[in-house]
Amino acid sequence: MTDNSDFMARYLRPHDNDLPAPPPVDDQRVTVGEPEMSQPAAPQSPQMPSPAGGYDSRANNPGQAGGGERAESRPGRSPSGADTGPEPRIGGGPSPGQPSTAAEHPSASAWQLPTPIHFEPRFDQAIEPLPDGWAPRVDPAERWAPQAGTAVSEPRRHIQVDEVVKQRREPAEMGWRKVVYVSTGHLVNLGAGPPERRLLEWKARISANIPGNYQIAAVSVKGGVGKTRVTAGVGSVFAEMRKQPVIAIDANPTYGGLGRLVDPTVRTSVRDFLAAEDLVDYPRARFYTGQNKQGLEVLAGNQNVANPMALEARAFTDTVSRARRFYQLALIDCGAEIEHSVIPAVLSSSDALMIVGSCSVEGGLAVETAIDWLAARNGHDLLKRSVVVLNDSYRSASKDFISHVTEALGKRVHSVKTIPWDAHLRDAVTLDFPAMNRRTQLALIDLAAELAGGFPTAGALAG
Repeated sequence: MTDNSDFMARYLRPHDNDLPAPPPVDDQRVTVGEPEMSQPAAPQSPQMPSPAGGYDSRANNPGQAGGGERAESRPGRSPSGADTGPEPRIGGGPSPGQPSTAAEHPSASAWQLPTPIHFEPRFDQAIEPLPDGWAPRVDPAERWAPQAGTAVSEPRRHIQVDEVVKQRREPAEMGWRKVVYVSTGHLVNLGAGPPERRLLEWKARISANIPGNYQIAAVSVKGGVGKTRVTAGVGSVFAEMRKQPVIAIDANPTYGGLGRLVDPTVRTSVRDFLAAEDLVDYPRARFYTGQNKQGLEVLAGNQNVANPMALEARAFTDTVSRARRFYQLALIDCGAEIEHSVIPAVLSSSDALMIVGSCSVEGGLAVETAIDWLAARNGHDLLKRSVVVLNDSYRSASKDFISHVTEALGKRVHSVKTIPWDAHLRDAVTLDFPAMNRRTQLALIDLAAELAGGFPTAGALAG
């Protein structure tokens, strides 16, 4: 084995001695056959390691800074350019003079980077398709179904939007709060007060959507309690706030006065409405009805005493069937004869009732009789959607009487409401809603909102 220590000490720079010594090579000669006379590939310039551990590109370009100095100090060549001997090989290759096999050491330099291995994708193996009717092992509908009985480990706190987002306050439309809002140039907005908020809530319930037709009937077993006037007043509230046609039908078989109370100029009646053969749209139906200032339309009862009309169940059913084509909300004013044959037809087509009585002992007993009469005929479902109306038409109401009736009968119906005494409501020939005092108007609006609570369930009692 050849000793290169003297050669390295003479020709290599001092810092090159720090490079690792080449591994020992066995002194064994390898017989190499005659190589083929083929044109060798152009050798690649070796890249010398930089002090930082990488490769210095200046060794490949003598024109760069420092390239000339490294070329002059290259081992095996003198500064004048004459060859001084073979260039030593630093690394793991064989020592100078040691022959090597062409297959092991091609003409490339010992410092050439290894060629990266490139793996070609194989497409010769086809992907097997999924079998027909494949489905996941767990049904997704069952896997992601809500679990109602899942226990919560700790109490949850939901996000409260009103705590993080400032809501716009609606300005007041009535009372001293409106005066403050207007006088300050809309700078001070106190919002609506409790009475106004309650009124807005009533209006929202009255103007709610009705999914179908809705019918409210007014019944009583005693006359003279203001049933027809209450019907006209509530109907006026519905017509004014719903902004759509609302009709009131006089179902009193003995010359009812609902038509005259709503519109004294009406000249047609239920008889004309049933006899009409051209009721194909609303304008033609409107020809047979009267109307007041609030927009409430009325289908008056027969007033011709020379040609009376017996309003029976069949005639009433046909009247309601025709009216439902053009009017979504209807109010029915019944007579005081609760045993009349038309009453069962009225009850069968109604969604709610107003059981009207006066604020006296006789009026309270009449209301209780009407409730017992309905309960005896299995009218419990209709009673739960009905309102007892105590109309103080004789100015005789007392808190004790109203409290006693509410406690005794309130649990058998939906609620109990009171209409305060009003001279116009009792004595006016034609009802004028703005002419009533404010307390009476609010009471009628409250009553209408209470009856409107059943609008979302229209038709629930059908059949």
